[in-house]
Formats: sequence, C-alpha cells, structure tokens
Amino acid sequence: MLTVLEYARLQSGRVRVAPTPVDLAALLVDVVDELRPEAELRRLELRLEFSAPVEVVSDSRLIRLVVGNLVANAIKYTDAGSVTVGLTKDGATSMISVADTGRGIAPESQERIFEPFVQLEPMDKKHTPGVGLGLAIVRELVEQLEGQILLESKLGVGSTFRVLLPVVLAQPG
Repeated sequence: MLTVLEYARLQSGRVRVAPTPVDLAALLVDVVDELRPEAELRRLELRLEFSAPVEVVSDSRLIRLVVGNLVANAIKYTDAGSVTVGLTKDGATSMISVADTGRGIAPESQERIFEPFVQLEPMDKKHTPGVGLGLAIVRELVEQLEGQILLESKLGVGSTFRVLLPVVLAQPG
C-alpha cells in the first residue's frame, strides 16, 4: 500500500499536509470496506467500532494512507481471529486504533519496526511481501499530521497500534 516513492517524497520534504474537514468515521468505513475482501480471504473477522462520528481538520489522504497500511499489516500478520479498527475522541485528540489477534511483536523489536527497511522475518523465511518501509512511512506521516503512534503488543496474543491525532491541525504559516 505504501511505496518506496512515498518514502522518497517524505525524505525530500515533498509531502505537504493539506488540512480540510475530515469525517474520520466515514474514512474508516471506506478503508475497512476496501480491505474487507482481503480479510475474508484469510478468514478473519474485520470489525469497525465507534460510537459517534469524529470530525477533524486534517489531511484525509495522509490519514487514509496511515490507516490503510496499519489495517493491511494487521490482516497480513494475523493467521486467525480478528482485526478491529476503533475510533474515539477525547477533547482535542482523536484516536484511531488497529488491534489484531496476530503473532504479536517481541518487546525488543517494537521500536525497531518503525525504522526504514527493518523486517522481523529473515528474507529466506519470509511469508509476506514487503521491503520494511510501511511502518517507517506511517510514523513519518503521523508526525507530519502532528500526531503520535503508539504500539502495545504481546507475542502470541496480538498487537494494537494507536494513532493519536489533533482534532484541529495547526495551519501552516
């Protein structure tokens, strides 16, 4: 979903944030609907949980790239069970969560997975395609959006990525 080209754009400073009103709930519905066939092929339940719409002023294209990559990764690294996408708002912060019942990530690897070209599986044992840029790009995009990404994970239990974004992105100036 995220490419070397996107990474190069980020590194060169050519990714520009274009803040506009964004309905996060509608955006998440679209991402989940788009990835549902992939989850169904893997016999995974893909759920979306939110209690009310959340409106923000941010960049919908960049948020879509972040969430799409996190959900696609969750599906890719979950062999059985479910992937749950959640949305909440607390004051001036919105939180998008992507939780899976997948393999989990060892504590010593949790910070490294956000580094460029880091893959946890050796290439000769690799079951999933990729070059190890997805989460590095996700972290940089979240930072461009003035947010933060958090990870909780336990081996054999699963992982939860939380993206905290401001409800109103500061206007460039």
